[in-house]
Amino acid sequence: MLRPLLALCALLIVGAAPAGVDAADAPAGVTAFKDAKAEGYFTLDAKYLGQTKPTFHPDYSTDGFGLRNVHVLVRKADHGAFNGQYGVGIYATDGTSDAPTRKFLLFMPADAPLAITYVKEKRSLLTLCHGDECTVQRYLSEQPTIQFTDDYATIYVVEDGKRLIGLRRTADGACEIALGDAVTKFNDAPDWDWWRVAETKATLKDGEQATLKSGDVVRCHADPAGTATAGSSLEFVSP
Repeated sequence: MLRPLLALCALLIVGAAPAGVDAADAPAGVTAFKDAKAEGYFTLDAKYLGQTKPTFHPDYSTDGFGLRNVHVLVRKADHGAFNGQYGVGIYATDGTSDAPTRKFLLFMPADAPLAITYVKEKRSLLTLCHGDECTVQRYLSEQPTIQFTDDYATIYVVEDGKRLIGLRRTADGACEIALGDAVTKFNDAPDWDWWRVAETKATLKDGEQATLKSGDVVRCHADPAGTATAGSSLEFVSP
């Protein structure tokens, strides 16, 4: 059942400055999770999650849910340091090409949802896995992004997948951001722990605004430490 839901690095941040946002105010350009509309879902079964050869799941790219040129695969690890967790790969292609050019990879723990947010489309797909099944719930919003609570991470798909931006809320209430990477070789054994070793990472405090290396101007919204249902989101600000 779905429940309510990163030292500043020069490689990632071009410039950052406090935005003067009152954390108590409702974030502009961001929809609170409670105000998002849940509409439509699909499931991933044991046969798919146990695949030996990673395969994109077509429902993630269905019109009205994801994008035709943004592909997602999920598989459950059955050995190693991430045994029992779920490897998620998000791959974007250019136009009608079948060859991925950008990627974002990570492991997702059980019962810790992962959101994929399609910014321009104002919709998100929230994947929650437990045991040998995952449920993927679609959320619609009035603003480009949703502030999910209690989720593991959010991956933002920007400009039809031209850029992939990852977000995690830190324990002390800040935004840890990582940029998607170029695909140099698509193979059957990707580096699932990419987020941990990624060099293009940085942390923004709640209300802090920065220009990323990708050119996107974002503002961090993160609930403070100790918040019962803590959440975070990135607001995409016009330059």
